[in-house]
Amino acid sequence: MTKSNARVKRSPKEIKERLSAMKVLLRQSMKELKELEEDVDKVTEIRIWTEVGLSSGWISALIWLKGKKGGE
Repeated sequence: MTKSNARVKRSPKEIKERLSAMKVLLRQSMKELKELEEDVDKVTEIRIWTEVGLSSGWISALIWLKGKKGGE
């Protein structure tokens, strides 16, 4: 079995620490999004996509921005 297929056993403490770190990253992303929303004159569209993988211990967030076109 390859490492990518294997289920990694983690202690409850490690799971708690990883989850806590993911929450911090998510809070930071949401704070950045709020700052962008406050500047709506420069942005016409904001979409956020967030995916959290608890078992693999990763988090990713992507923000797409579409600026105003001249005169709109």
